[in-house]
Amino acid sequence: MALTSTAEVKPGCIGVGIGLLVIAVLAWMVGYPQYRVYQQRLAGEAALAEAQSSRQVAILEARAKKESAISLAEAEVIRAEGAAKANKILQDLARRAGRLPSLPANSGA
Repeated sequence: MALTSTAEVKPGCIGVGIGLLVIAVLAWMVGYPQYRVYQQRLAGEAALAEAQSSRQVAILEARAKKESAISLAEAEVIRAEGAAKANKILQDLARRAGRLPSLPANSGA
């Protein structure tokens, strides 16, 4: 028997190859639209998570600003009370030294 270099293609192999190709095309036609829907759903979930995170950050920043404003207002009240006490002490000292006339308690000064 002599070896020949000619390759014979059997008809069954061609049929199997075409069948596999058809199955692959059908799988792609069914799977790709579902994959796109899945991908869009994930993108939507990511956008929603980002929006919620941004909202939480904005709320926390607003709370921090509110707390800061309250603290600044309290500090201003304390400063004003201290200044009023200091002025009262200076007025009392000046009166004792005879420099200022006595003012009524409800003078509004």
